[in-house]
Amino acid sequence: MAGPGVGGTASGLPQCIGTTKEGNVKLTVHVKPNAKISAVTDMSSEAIGVALAAPPRDGEANAELVDFMAGVLEARKKQVELVSGSKSRDKVLLVTAMTPEQVHEKLRRHLDIADE
Repeated sequence: MAGPGVGGTASGLPQCIGTTKEGNVKLTVHVKPNAKISAVTDMSSEAIGVALAAPPRDGEANAELVDFMAGVLEARKKQVELVSGSKSRDKVLLVTAMTPEQVHEKLRRHLDIADE
């Protein structure tokens, strides 16, 4: 079967962290609303798992996702945009003014903190 590195990109990044033609970072995220606290729960080749304290109604979880991910990535809210999946648990975020490697490192750091 496939090993741990399978599903990544040539640069060693998981496929859930990609780039657009414009050079922005595209993140595939799987959201789990109604959690006790908001946290990055896992990162696979398919998606970044994010638990959100907000409920999935009236855009609350979407707003919480953008706010939370901006905090995790140490970015301004205007640098993180929900581009698809507003009515789904599977979402795509666009992150500007960062490299995929920077995003990956900040996500990994956040996962390490959550594991402690």
